[in-house]
Amino acid sequence: MFQKVLVIDDSPACAELAEKVLAQQYPGAA
Repeated sequence: MFQKVLVIDDSPACAELAEKVLAQQYPGAA
């Protein structure tokens, strides 16, 4: 699951978007 995030973590924009998505799906992770 988190491997997908690392794969698209090429640019700050993708990383920021991924963090927002993860924050929405997993509020406790933030």
